[in-house]
Amino acid sequence: MPSKNDVIVGSVLKSLREETGMTRGEFALHMGADPDFVCNVEDGSLPLRLDEVFDYSDALNLDVHDVLSQIAREVVC
Repeated sequence: MPSKNDVIVGSVLKSLREETGMTRGEFALHMGADPDFVCNVEDGSLPLRLDEVFDYSDALNLDVHDVLSQIAREVVC
């Protein structure tokens, strides 16, 4: 069962991806990852390592500090 924080992280990353207009498949291709990886991250069933947060941020063309700040705001609330 996914942890509450993994679900929050996945939800934030999904929202950020959706803001780009990319589908999961397009994003996975852009990121160089398997579409199942993106799906599992976004639904919270796969926790991310820190290096993967950097990869996700890069693929979103966002600064990792901004991504982590948004995640932190959601976790705290």
